[in-house]
Amino acid sequence: MPRIWNFEETYPKFQALEKELAEFRVYIQRNAWMIPNYGQLWREGKVISTASIESLVNSLLGKRFTMQWTHAGAHLLLQTRRVVNGELPATFRKWYPTFAAANEPCAAAA
Repeated sequence: MPRIWNFEETYPKFQALEKELAEFRVYIQRNAWMIPNYGQLWREGKVISTASIESLVNSLLGKRFTMQWTHAGAHLLLQTRRVVNGELPATFRKWYPTFAAANEPCAAAA
């Protein structure tokens, strides 16, 4: 199984995750004949709804997995959210008073 970064060393529950993913792969392989080809159905003009499957997956996985955040991961997510919300320049100004956004004159040059 290919590895991403050093996830195996940094994620404390990696072995359990790897085991669950291996079981999931076997499940998919054994049940592939039942999995609809949504691309083909779409091209045939058939109505596609995954609501029942999503509900099943949520009920099954919701009991097995819970969201696990590290402080660093939560911090990075919040920084990304600030970029999306347009709050990053103001935040940078708080952290770095001499910060100037690309469309603002630099305080040092004034």
